Amino acid sequence: MENAKTGHSGSKTGHSGSKTGHSRPKTGYSKKEQHNEVPDDVSNKTKQHIQVLFERFGYDQFFGRTEVMSELSITACPASALIKKMLDWGIIYPMKGKGKGKYFFGRK
Repeated sequence: MENAKTGHSGSKTGHSGSKTGHSRPKTGYSKKEQHNEVPDDVSNKTKQHIQVLFERFGYDQFFGRTEVMSELSITACPASALIKKMLDWGIIYPMKGKGKGKYFFGRK
């Protein structure tokens, strides 16, 4: 419906509200399985960061510190610390053949 004063339709953005259409193939692994290796004493914020990264990259894509910084809106130092923790816990592994500093989520 058009507003008589502005000439605009009732929709505020013109977007349908649906997701962007980007999707990854299903892996058969639940999100809960990914956190089996995270120690119990890890903060909720760290767990959330790991979850965000896993949802973004899954098992199918590799990533580096720059992508972690961008995805979580954090600086280089905390991004490096998070990567080191995930390596120590066996959640991610170094990617061979893609240059230094590239990692991927590994399956158990």
